[in-house]
Amino acid sequence: TDSKEQVSPPYSGDLFMTRGVYMGGIIYQSRLGDLAGSDAHRRNVLNHEAPSLKQKRVTDPRCSQREAQAKLSHLAQSNSAPKMQEAKLHCANSLAIWSTYSENAVRLSEEGAISAIIVLSKDECAEVRRASATAFKNMSYHSELCRQMVKKSAVPTISELGVAGKEFVVSRDCALALVNLTSMDGIEAKLVEDGIVIALMSIMNQHEELAELCSRGLFNLTCVDQPYIYMERVIKAFVSLASSTIAVVKHVCAAAFCNLSDMKTIRSRIVEEGVIQVVGVLARGAEAKTRRVCAIVLHSIASTRACRVDMVSKGAVQVLYALSSDVDTVTLHYVASAIIRLTIEQQNLPRLVHEGGVTALCNICLRCPREDSTTQLCASALNLRW
Repeated sequence: TDSKEQVSPPYSGDLFMTRGVYMGGIIYQSRLGDLAGSDAHRRNVLNHEAPSLKQKRVTDPRCSQREAQAKLSHLAQSNSAPKMQEAKLHCANSLAIWSTYSENAVRLSEEGAISAIIVLSKDECAEVRRASATAFKNMSYHSELCRQMVKKSAVPTISELGVAGKEFVVSRDCALALVNLTSMDGIEAKLVEDGIVIALMSIMNQHEELAELCSRGLFNLTCVDQPYIYMERVIKAFVSLASSTIAVVKHVCAAAFCNLSDMKTIRSRIVEEGVIQVVGVLARGAEAKTRRVCAIVLHSIASTRACRVDMVSKGAVQVLYALSSDVDTVTLHYVASAIIRLTIEQQNLPRLVHEGGVTALCNICLRCPREDSTTQLCASALNLRW
């Protein structure tokens, strides 16, 4: 028995391959226990070096006990620090690879992988942070891990990593992770509360190449049936995005306001936030599909009587007049539909006349004379008040 123990020392487990150097070997699954226990175990494993040397330092008669302890502590730190850093990097890389496969999602969720990668992402080593960003991205492709990420409040960590990261690849992976989280239903309020709007806007400002990706994440936050708390942050974000010169971002912005205008309870709110002026900016010089969505936004808001007077006072007639020169018949139909709703309010009539409302109706009739449903709207609007 004694000979066996000398040849094969007791084996106490191999937490993320920290008992030796396996960088060139096969990556295999390993249990992830409690974080506090894991850290202690790693320290014990990594400090299990040269026991005779440590013993000699402590019992050296030329040193006092305090000096010996100080030297021992310094030696342990100098020996363990590089290996600890290597272990952290290998842990992050392992989690990034394991999370690539959907078969591992449930097990990673059960064994605390989210908590581990959150801790690793805050490491000072750039390589560890880079691997952590990749792990977050890979994990976000699995719904089980997405739920855990939200539950463990990983959004602030991912946001900080993506915004503070100087490397494009880190910001990109974090942006992908955040956008994938927005595809989950029912967690929009939690995501916004945790700062996802500010994070996506900041990443977009730092890296123009990620503008389309980040704008799609913000758009996902508007794909709801009813308003949620903190939704005004999403509205304000899209108001500021309207000035973007990127065509696809402008279209996503218009589509987001289309979603928002479909919710009756917040139509007055988005009018107050400046959606009429924003639609005018988005429609100017935009693609046909974007102009069509802008017309739908105005049509939806005009269906709420309480918004009609405010719409006209904020310049809706000029926007509708500009859209009436479009060649798309669907766009013209929604413009005519919006105008007929605005004419119902008596106090809107003077501005409809002076700001081009009547001219817009005439333009529409000339451009699509064979579209009966559209020309009937125009005729009804003209016959209603004039």
